[in-house]
Amino acid sequence: MAFFGLSWRFSSVHESILMLWAIMIGDEVQNIYHNLIGINFLLGSFFAFGWVFFSNQLIMPSFLAISEDGYIRQSKTSKFEWLEDNIYNDPEDENHLMMQEEILEDQWSHVDPKQI
Repeated sequence: MAFFGLSWRFSSVHESILMLWAIMIGDEVQNIYHNLIGINFLLGSFFAFGWVFFSNQLIMPSFLAISEDGYIRQSKTSKFEWLEDNIYNDPEDENHLMMQEEILEDQWSHVDPKQI
């Protein structure tokens, strides 16, 4: 915003984020590029090409990796596994059993196993 504040496309944070997203997905690339080089040719060119490279080589593949990981994880499980897990392995029952085990351990903690 500091370099390209003269442009209405980068006049606020909201507009800047919107324009960077538009460049990243390939919408209005030429319009934004021509607007930037009208303000400062060298800096505008460097910024536009740098952002396109950065977004296409680093940001978009990370979105793809996150989506792919979720798809692979979901494809390995059945459709109703989350429901079956909650029915058969009730978290409340597990907590209750763990608390009972802790109580039993506390009751017998004073006994020395060598004396038995």
